[in-house]
Amino acid sequence: MRSRFQIFRKIAPALLCVAAITPTLHGREIIRKGDTVIVPLKGEVSPALHLFVRRGLKLAESAGASAIVIEMNTYGGRLDSAEEITTALNRAAIPTYTYIDTNAGSAGALIALATKHIYMAPVSAIGAAAPVLSTGQDLPETIREKTISYWSALVRNTASQNGHNPDVGEAFMNKDKEVKIGDRVVHPKGSLLTLNAKEASETINGKPLLADGIAESIDDLAKRRNLAASLFGWSQPASNNSPFGSRRLRRCFCLLESFALISSLRSRVRLCPASSPEFVLFSSSSGIISPAWLDGKQSCSLFSVLLSFSLKSCSLLIPPSSSASSARSLF
Repeated sequence: MRSRFQIFRKIAPALLCVAAITPTLHGREIIRKGDTVIVPLKGEVSPALHLFVRRGLKLAESAGASAIVIEMNTYGGRLDSAEEITTALNRAAIPTYTYIDTNAGSAGALIALATKHIYMAPVSAIGAAAPVLSTGQDLPETIREKTISYWSALVRNTASQNGHNPDVGEAFMNKDKEVKIGDRVVHPKGSLLTLNAKEASETINGKPLLADGIAESIDDLAKRRNLAASLFGWSQPASNNSPFGSRRLRRCFCLLESFALISSLRSRVRLCPASSPEFVLFSSSSGIISPAWLDGKQSCSLFSVLLSFSLKSCSLLIPPSSSASSARSLF
């Protein structure tokens, strides 16, 4: 085992160099200065999706991209992941856009408020962001009041910072919030606010209620906003892609990350019979690194998080803990 680690340590720099200079067969996969970067946010808002969006944002900023567009189609997800994504977007150093392709429900609505500009597809909707338990049940009254009070303040601040109406953001999650602009009551108390594309883009007193406009596609959005003609997009981790640039480079990073993990734990790992494993640290089909197994006692510190690395994907899999239903709220 030691000799294999030593061999990999020697060849790792060469692998990275080859990956960096070898052209890909699937077109350009490197962000260039001035590109408009498209990051999809689809499906459940989760820790893995937060990592994906955060990494895409960091790479776009470091490459000098002119703007980032969140292509959204989600019904919602975890509260903590939504908070982390909104925090990352609020700190973005480049212009941020959300293009709502069908759905920006629940947590998606709050994330959209963290971008400077919102555009919606002709048939799309945004809103209905009430916090609930992971079981789908309502929060207990006291916890609900505390959660809505805290998040109402946070949402209002996020909306104001990005030039959106804070009352609209609060009405997404608080059914007792009335939205009134001038003498017109846009939304009365008694229900959560949900807006379709036409309603969200309606101009009231010289300003759109929420969305800057309706766009047929991201290309249409780019033309309306005079964004860079060169659009760079990624696929989400579910399709075995991640924002690493070149696929070859991505695989090399996976090897290095896995190697670093195993190296840091090597002194605490004892090889156990494959017939009774409890955790698999890493498995390489290439034979460079053999499977490493942890027994129960040595893996107790890893019980809450299981990292699964693959040569084809750098997805980070984080299963929910057993107490998630009571400790985490979902939108």
